[in-house]
Amino acid sequence: MIDIDTMTLPNSLTQSGLILGLIYQVSLASSNSGDRLSFPNQLIFGIGGAVLGIWLLDIMRVAGRVFLQKEAMGGGDPKLMAMIGMWLGWQNVLLTILIASAIGTFFGAIALLTKNLGRQQAMPFGPFLAIGGAISLFFGKPILSTYLGWFGLT
Repeated sequence: MIDIDTMTLPNSLTQSGLILGLIYQVSLASSNSGDRLSFPNQLIFGIGGAVLGIWLLDIMRVAGRVFLQKEAMGGGDPKLMAMIGMWLGWQNVLLTILIASAIGTFFGAIALLTKNLGRQQAMPFGPFLAIGGAISLFFGKPILSTYLGWFGLT
């Protein structure tokens, strides 16, 4: 909601969410104390998701700036994606970005068609990342399983 109102994602929000996600991953790893590989695997899962999330959205941000000759995405969106990645892992980072992009494109097209948004007017991406992250959290495993099943990879 902050992104919708102010077109910003505060560092305090994204950084605290990232730290809480790291604590969550450590607590999950600690709960599986019988498995000595659980701790590093869980940290790699969370940290890998955070790194992939921030890198992918930063690449999209820089590419948008280069190709469009203007800012295509705010600096808070990659940080929000890092936070989501810390909580959900790398596979759900990819799914979250795909879902957020699809929903954002849909709503952007409707806003353009109804003249609620101008062609050069900025639209916040954070809410779509949050929706994509929520869908990935609750439905990520079945979605990924179905998708991989189409290619015989499950």
